[in-house]
Amino acid sequence: MDRDGNINLRMEHNLVRTFKHESGLGAIFLVPLLDHSLGLVMLGVDEEGLRSVMKLLPLRTGVGQPDFVILGRKSAWKGLAGAYALGFFDHNWQVTSSSYIL
Repeated sequence: MDRDGNINLRMEHNLVRTFKHESGLGAIFLVPLLDHSLGLVMLGVDEEGLRSVMKLLPLRTGVGQPDFVILGRKSAWKGLAGAYALGFFDHNWQVTSSSYIL
């Protein structure tokens, strides 16, 4: 998340997709740690955004659910169909081309 509350998603070829600050915007994703374990990051631009991504716990890799999800206000009534982006990371922790980006 940048200083303006936007969420930036770096994709293949260093393309960046920016999700503009809006009420209810939030993200949850896995990150690699130095000791070869995983960390979980949850962020929201406001309380509504954080509450929406908290509903996605637990988030685990390798079990058929995405490594990252970016939600907006529509997700409150559309569920996962209201997601702005979701998908998987490759072996280099880059967003795969098969990920869904709105």
